Amino acid sequence: IINLAAMSPHISFAVALVGILSSAFRVEAQTGKYTAFPYCQCNPSPGAYSLEPTVVSKTPGTFCFTVKVNPPQGCKSYCCTRADLKKLEIDVNSSCRVPGVSAVATINGVRTAIAPVFDKAAQGVNGSTVLKLTQLGLNLSTANGADICITLKTNRAGQGCTTLEQLCAPPALAPPGTCSTALFDTTDECCPGNPVNINPCKTCIYFSLTPMGTIIRPYNFTATQCASLAAAVAHDMSVQSAVANASISSNFTTVSCVNNQLKVCGDFASDVEGGKLKAYIDDMAIQWLSQVTGDLSASCPIALANYTVTVTVGGNGDDPAVLPASCLEAVKSIGCKPNSFPFPKCVCNITQGILPFAPDGLITQLDGRKARSLLYCLSFKTLNPIPGPCSNGTIFQKAEFWANEAVRTKVLGFSLKAAGASSWKNISATWGGKGEETLKATPINWTLAQANGGTVCMEVDRSVTLDQLCLGPDPNTCWANLFDPSRMCCPLYPTSYTT
Repeated sequence: IINLAAMSPHISFAVALVGILSSAFRVEAQTGKYTAFPYCQCNPSPGAYSLEPTVVSKTPGTFCFTVKVNPPQGCKSYCCTRADLKKLEIDVNSSCRVPGVSAVATINGVRTAIAPVFDKAAQGVNGSTVLKLTQLGLNLSTANGADICITLKTNRAGQGCTTLEQLCAPPALAPPGTCSTALFDTTDECCPGNPVNINPCKTCIYFSLTPMGTIIRPYNFTATQCASLAAAVAHDMSVQSAVANASISSNFTTVSCVNNQLKVCGDFASDVEGGKLKAYIDDMAIQWLSQVTGDLSASCPIALANYTVTVTVGGNGDDPAVLPASCLEAVKSIGCKPNSFPFPKCVCNITQGILPFAPDGLITQLDGRKARSLLYCLSFKTLNPIPGPCSNGTIFQKAEFWANEAVRTKVLGFSLKAAGASSWKNISATWGGKGEETLKATPINWTLAQANGGTVCMEVDRSVTLDQLCLGPDPNTCWANLFDPSRMCCPLYPTSYTT
């Protein structure tokens, strides 16, 4: 036995403090008498009190529970007619009970005299833990609509639980973040309760094509485009949420891809979590818009002429023009006028530098395989691409050139030589549909190592000059799209020839 009276005041205070802290986290045996929450003998029903099923998170780490007074009709027991409301208990994960964590609480905006505490459930199974807020001071007259808010804080080492997903031990089959609760009276005889959770923030991204004026060739999203755009949304949401420390409770996936509209939806754990991306969502919407139209500073692909392309971020609805509210909202659009530079004929991202390979230098000339032909050759290099959904491309699948169909019979084929190869590979020339003015070198299918220093040559009859073959606004220039297998990424490069 330590005689505190015989010690100096400083020493006696220190010993007392150690005793208090030690008792707060002393190892206590749990009897295991009760295997289910609330881990004690009490009457969970019928009762006069319950909580609204939806928890409101007003700021990160703060969770508000609204009390309802609703005794069952005809119930005349003590728990229905006379019980007060003294204590709120929540079934929590034992990992949340670590030294130095703290919590504060308010009732109707007034801070409670006694803070919430983490306790082992004395009569529960090993590890069962509850978060307890006592001395509520409510009764049948004052409890209805009472707002109980608890703010969770970590210790100095950053340990502790600050989200409901981390905090609550959910009931069987319930999703993470669902909390079992019990509302006790002064005698601990009554303990009505119900599961509660935060409503997730449903956020949807809509890609829409709206005709304006005369549409000569109607255009709709393809399944491949929808898959690529949805993957871009999912990737960007995941990356930006990690940066903003925002919790996604349901990943972003395709909901529908029908004709001229794509809908991609996901869930944030709460409005607060989704709101962490408000500073970024406008820029993200612009980036997604460019996935459809290409570089927004340039013209749209010709296939989108006379369409307005819109990316809308909002709630879960059918019409992007009239959506329910969401924690994230944005609208970005561009009107695609008839293209004065009608190439390429497909819809893909033509922004230069988005793929890790590109043309290297000028077009060079070699003798062809036949005396009557010449080879116009273009070398390629690898580069550090612009970060985005195209930057992970690893295969140079094909090249397409804006070319004059009137001289198609003068194009004899292509010769390919991958970096490090000792011989050439010859392939046939392929043309797009009539009127598309597209000459294709396919398949190339080079890895990045093969592309870095690889050469692609067009074999052309000597009777046709390169300027007669290649179309575009500039002389002796061929415009080439480079593709990876997704075909959604097609950076467009001018490649010039000088004699």
